[in-house]
Amino acid sequence: MKKLCAILFLATVLLLSACVSFPVLPSGLKISPSKEESSPLATTVLPTTTTTSPALGARRNPTPLGVIQTVSGHYGNGDLSFDIMLSNPIRGDEALELAKTWNMFNSPGDGEFLIVDAELFLEKWEHKNDKRFYLSDWDFDYFTEDYNRYVRAIIVVNGAFRVDAYEGATVKGKLAFLIPKDDNGYIVLYDKFWWKIAE
Repeated sequence: MKKLCAILFLATVLLLSACVSFPVLPSGLKISPSKEESSPLATTVLPTTTTTSPALGARRNPTPLGVIQTVSGHYGNGDLSFDIMLSNPIRGDEALELAKTWNMFNSPGDGEFLIVDAELFLEKWEHKNDKRFYLSDWDFDYFTEDYNRYVRAIIVVNGAFRVDAYEGATVKGKLAFLIPKDDNGYIVLYDKFWWKIAE
């Protein structure tokens, strides 16, 4: 019986030492044992690189128009969370005609008008004094393609975007900017949340 156990143990050790596993790399390639090395398995160490892209809506990763951006955090004396989407940009002659219907004195000067739709859903607003949340078209700025804040012009807008509401509200309106002609810059909220106006 002792002989049989010793033979089984020896056979198990030999079988286990003959088994070689091949680790799988992330690309799906296998590392094969080197025939020139004395060890049964060659080990290859690959360098790893970690890249972190900025969050969607950051200056270096602006949100495209037509995509919902979630804004959340502590604001004033309350906790805030809302989804906002800027969409349907118009500019050039079409924007000029619309701005003139709002007020005949709306003039682009040497630039052009950029008009976009804004829609916001106020998901969470917990203010310690139960005050309404306020946000308007004046909280947005325009930055040129080369990241310069463009001077804000007074434009009379019918249906201007203004939020003066409590949690659960949905608000729609228009944002209008005077921008340099043919510039494809950025719309920025609170100097933190960025939208690219063109691809």
